[in-house]
Amino acid sequence: MNRITQARKSVAAGIRLIVREPLLLVSILAIFYFLLTFVAFPVFQVLKTSLREGGQFSLANYAAIFRARYYVEPFVNSMVLGIITATVGTFVGFVFAYAITRTPIPFKRFFRLTATFPIVSPPFVVALGAILLFGRSGSITPIITSVFGEYSIYGLGGLVLVETVAYGPTAFLVLVGVLQAIDPALEEAATDLGASRGRVFRTITLPLATPGLASAWLLVFIQSVADFGNPMVISGNYRVLSVQAYLQIAGMYDLPRGSTLAVLLLIPTLAAFLLFGDIAGDPHGTDSPAVLIKDIGVGEPHRKYRPVLFLGRNFPLPGPSSRSDIENVPDQIPGNRRGVIPSEALEARS
Repeated sequence: MNRITQARKSVAAGIRLIVREPLLLVSILAIFYFLLTFVAFPVFQVLKTSLREGGQFSLANYAAIFRARYYVEPFVNSMVLGIITATVGTFVGFVFAYAITRTPIPFKRFFRLTATFPIVSPPFVVALGAILLFGRSGSITPIITSVFGEYSIYGLGGLVLVETVAYGPTAFLVLVGVLQAIDPALEEAATDLGASRGRVFRTITLPLATPGLASAWLLVFIQSVADFGNPMVISGNYRVLSVQAYLQIAGMYDLPRGSTLAVLLLIPTLAAFLLFGDIAGDPHGTDSPAVLIKDIGVGEPHRKYRPVLFLGRNFPLPGPSSRSDIENVPDQIPGNRRGVIPSEALEARS
């Protein structure tokens, strides 16, 4: 009930603010107008076209597509390509972001700038660069062929390579912000208490970065599934849905069938957004702090301390205690280090 009341008060306060600020009202109306005109209306028209056959409402286009292997195969191929590219691109982006934010590598500014080049480059540049390097007459092809034998850059492997290079920087930019938002004091405290770098990464850094990883994966997946330029150039015999939708509309001038393929292209991206939306909604995990308490030995043979780490609401991480276990614990405990509560003090509270 309190939440409903607070929501109503928040809405009322927002309405009063809009009424007092005419410029804000005009800006909001303009944004809604452009969203309706250039986003909602075109999507509605595509959906309406896919549901009409002979001027009447019909699901014949969807039935025809799901009956024909010629159309089902590009859909499956697009999903496979999106999942692989999103996974590899997110992994590469995370490694790159972790190296930038957590290691003393030189030339960090140069690497940051280099990572953004694929984002600002035209759509076909990465695919054309891959063909010039690894194509049948590529400059590196003879070297690779002498080592690994014959291969082809055209197909799923080439698409994964090109789209990872093209969309991995998106994951990198997301994860750099996430890792920079994590307080290094948490990792330093765990390290001072005797935790190894691997354990710090596994129990602190990775859980805190999980919402950001989900956000990055979702973005790369959507970009990969919706990509048209790279598959058009380098897909070879590996047919994907975006290219098939274009060929249906521009090549065969079959608008209903092309619109149906476009709708099918929209469904997996919406499904991925709904699946990952709750995890990726708060990438920094700053609301409703939970408490993770871990036992870490610090060198004394008969005494262990538990560092208190405040983590985000998105991951209710397992721990032997909860926030209520440490409420009202005195700030100053004799013989205690800053930020560390002796096990005896926590046990006394239970």
